[in-house]
Amino acid sequence: MATPSGIAFASPTLAAVLASAELALLLTVLLTAVFAPATTSERAFRLLRWMTGRPEPDQPTDPARADNPGG
Repeated sequence: MATPSGIAFASPTLAAVLASAELALLLTVLLTAVFAPATTSERAFRLLRWMTGRPEPDQPTDPARADNPGG
């Protein structure tokens, strides 16, 4: 919390630019996770899990299910 506060105190314009860039990155990842093709969407969801510190889910043990996760 100290770093963003220090940047905002030192240069409010830089703080606004950095906050806007962070918001744009977050929106890009979220929109990619929801609307992108399956492979790209899966990678975006993995990035979101990584950002929140959640572990990776268990991999499927059946090779036939790995190619077709929908059934």
